[in-house]
Amino acid sequence: MNRLSFNIALENRLKDVYEEDKRDAIEYYNELFDDMGLGDNDEIPLEYQNIDKIVKDIKADMKINRVIEKSKKDNNSIWKNILIILGAIFAVMFAIPVAIPLIFAFLILVLVIIFIPIIIFLSIIFSAGVSIFAIIASTIRFSVFPLGILGLFFILLGLSILTFKFAKFIVIKTKDIVVRKLDERKYRNER
Repeated sequence: MNRLSFNIALENRLKDVYEEDKRDAIEYYNELFDDMGLGDNDEIPLEYQNIDKIVKDIKADMKINRVIEKSKKDNNSIWKNILIILGAIFAVMFAIPVAIPLIFAFLILVLVIIFIPIIIFLSIIFSAGVSIFAIIASTIRFSVFPLGILGLFFILLGLSILTFKFAKFIVIKTKDIVVRKLDERKYRNER
């Protein structure tokens, strides 16, 4: 079998493989024959005349190469998954110290937003009550219920003052807690 018929036979038998793999195999044998100094019409050595064995070896090598390439891709995806998991762990480790004070501050803010209107409403009601009873007390002669109306006036006035004090206390305590949590976070970040 000469070199030209070998190339034709090899190309025909490798029709069912990828074009790139077929081209690589043909180039390999052409380079091998060039190194031996063989021309197109020269006879090739006997060890290369068994085309069936050569095609079988080429296909086996291609399968091995595909398995190696696939395992490299699988290894890359395994490393990617490991890096994603490690990144998530580190993100959680750094996010928790920041998230907890923020969640705590948010909950306090929600409580303040809910309770402050209620406290202001109660303060307005008590103030209105004091005003109404003051007006009633001024119109009614002190001879009818002088001590009862005066006592009720002072009770409502005291409740109004206490309500305002309570609202002020809640706002100040909330501010102190939020400032303290932010200072703790700042101190931890500086270390």
